[in-house]
Amino acid sequence: MDYSLECTNQGRKKEIASSYSDDETQASVEETLGSFGESVPSIDSIASLLNKCTNQRLLLPSLWLHAHMHNMGLENHISLGNLLVSLLVEVGRIQEAQQLFDKLFYRNECSWNSLISGYVKHGEPHRALLLYHEMKKDDSLKPSMYTYVALLKACANLKDSKRGCEIHSEITSKSLLETNVFIGSSLLHMYAQCGFLEKAQQVFDTLPIHNSFTWNALISGYAQCGEFEDIISYFDMMIQKGHKPDPITFLSILNSCSHAGLIEKGQTYYHVMAQVYGIIPNILHYACFIDVLGRAGQLDKVEAMILRIPFCPNTGLWLSMLGSCKKWCNADLGRYAFKHVVEIE
Repeated sequence: MDYSLECTNQGRKKEIASSYSDDETQASVEETLGSFGESVPSIDSIASLLNKCTNQRLLLPSLWLHAHMHNMGLENHISLGNLLVSLLVEVGRIQEAQQLFDKLFYRNECSWNSLISGYVKHGEPHRALLLYHEMKKDDSLKPSMYTYVALLKACANLKDSKRGCEIHSEITSKSLLETNVFIGSSLLHMYAQCGFLEKAQQVFDTLPIHNSFTWNALISGYAQCGEFEDIISYFDMMIQKGHKPDPITFLSILNSCSHAGLIEKGQTYYHVMAQVYGIIPNILHYACFIDVLGRAGQLDKVEAMILRIPFCPNTGLWLSMLGSCKKWCNADLGRYAFKHVVEIE
């Protein structure tokens, strides 16, 4: 069969591909492609299916579509090959995406960005930075906002301030910092994660727009360094500027209270979060507050809170309680906590 030919009923095929919904299964994709009969699916129809699978992160249909394209000899198609790389990354098949990427005759910015972002997302930030080094060898490729955001996240995860500064210089040379709040926010987050609070503050001050991400990045940075007074100062400033704190904001504050042993402050901000801002605590908030109560020796409150959590307590919560029991020599409650740790594991 000549797969370079266009099918005669492209309109019907596009309609089938575009109607693909998020509850489809591998069998549904097979049925969709099978409905093409002996005619050849158009490039647009396959591209539509690839985009649908990518947007909805459909693993099994994606793998079936990949196999189908391989059999049709379309893996290296200029546009479809790059879309397929993005799809494989999105469904977590990062190694398969890399293998396909290496075979492509033409790689566009989309496939480079997808793979770089994919390595960061799947816990291999060093691979993302190495891949960018390869990308820079091709003068025809221009890093985009998505490239820089992923690279800065990689540097933040690695706490690699040296590489982060190099990327900062590259961004500055292209005058992107003052015009793109996403890049600026990511740069601020990178410096904060690396503990360079002065540089993070400088970036914050130069940003034309402040949003919840920039405020949270700065507050989180000060929280990591134990600067509680600065945290509260920026928290108050955030509210004065009209920005509403979110669950991430309070997680930084509660973490800081926990590590600093600020029991009353921790209790105050926990109640402010729930009662003033109506934020429903998640398991991370519970973990921080349980640690605060445990440090104060309020083990009865720790037990009561764990028992009324609206979801199943994980190992971390019981271990936190176990640590508090050890600190305050409460053997009975300690055995109770240990029992639950064993049951979960």
